[in-house]
Amino acid sequence: MPVRIDEFAAADAEGVESGGLSMGHGGRVPSSLMSNEQTFLDLIATWEHGSRIFNQRVPELFTHDCKWIQPGQPTTTGPKEAIALADGMEQVGISGIRVIVLAVGSSADGNTVFTERIDEIVGPEGTLIGSVPVAGVTEFRDGKICSWREYFDTAALVLPS
Repeated sequence: MPVRIDEFAAADAEGVESGGLSMGHGGRVPSSLMSNEQTFLDLIATWEHGSRIFNQRVPELFTHDCKWIQPGQPTTTGPKEAIALADGMEQVGISGIRVIVLAVGSSADGNTVFTERIDEIVGPEGTLIGSVPVAGVTEFRDGKICSWREYFDTAALVLPS
C-alpha cells in the first residue's frame, strides 16, 4: 500500500525545518542515531518544501565524493554539485516534490537503501505538474551517502517551459 513520505518521516514543518525525524512533539532523532533508511527518507521528505532545506542537509549527509546519478541530469560529485543540481529545480518551475513511498528496504548490512516511489512534481501554485515512478539505490559509508542512483523514465518527466 503506498504511503506518503511524511508518514515515514513525519515531515511536518517543525520536523523538516529542524532537519530530522519529528517525534510527534517537536523532538528530533539526531542523524547519528537514525538508520540509513530513516536518514534517506528524512532527506527526500525535505523536497516537498523546495530545495532550501534539502540543500542545508546535503553537506552533513553526503560524502565529499558522493555520486548522484539520475537519467537526463548531469551526474554530481560531492555536496556542492548536488546542491547546484537541486537549486535548478526552482529555475525550471518546480517548487517541490511530494514523495509517495511504495517500498523501502535495506541490504543485510544496512549500508544500501532501496526505494520504489512516486515523485509528484509540484509547480509554484502548488499544482501537480506530473508524477514520476522512481526506483533508487542509495549507498552509505560511515553514516553518509556515498552513492545515490535513481532510475526513472525521462519521457514521463515533462517540465513546464
